[in-house]
This record gives sequence, C-alpha cells and structure tokens, in this order.
Amino acid sequence: MKELLALFIVAAVVEAVWEGLKPAWPSGLIKLKKQKGVPIDRLGVLLLAVVACAALKFDLFQAAGVPFLIPYLGTFLTGALSGRISNLWHDLLGLIDGIRRDKKPIDVEPGL
Repeated sequence: MKELLALFIVAAVVEAVWEGLKPAWPSGLIKLKKQKGVPIDRLGVLLLAVVACAALKFDLFQAAGVPFLIPYLGTFLTGALSGRISNLWHDLLGLIDGIRRDKKPIDVEPGL
C-alpha cells in the first residue's frame, strides 16, 4: 500500500516539476508542438517520470513480488505508470481550478 502512495507522490512531483519547466521551453519545442503536433507534454513527462523512478530506484513490480528478468525494466514501467498518473494529477488540478474560477457547483449525472 505504501508503494502506491509513493507512486502517487512521485507522479505529483513530476507534474509539478514539468509544469514549472514549461515556461523555459526553447522555441524549437514550441514549434514542434504547434506545427508538427508532437506531444511534447506527454513525452517530457514520460522522460521525467522514468528518470525520477530510476534515480529513486523505484520499482513497483519488484515491491509487489513480480521481478523482471531484464534489469531496470520494472523501473522503466513504473516510470511510465508514474507519467500517466501525473497526467491524471494535471487533469484533476485543472478541473479543481476551473471549478474554483467559475465558482459553479459540479453537475454530475447519476448512473455515469
């Protein structure tokens, strides 16, 4: 259970660092995103999450008792999962910020 909490914490930190680095993007990355449609956000978060998990030696699979025969594959996959969770954090924080700005109650339809 503590491993899942650690995964969400790593993802939140990755999201915060990535959003903090965005203003420092070189113009070449901005052009790639706008003109070519390259998903710079997703690739950058993925790279940052994998580096963070490698630096922390964080392998969720090893912790769950499912070791890989290929060294660091579990760490890479944990980083990929952390990157996806950081996207979830980004969306959740955006939703909360949107609600805060609009100050409208959330309209949820039953059964969804």
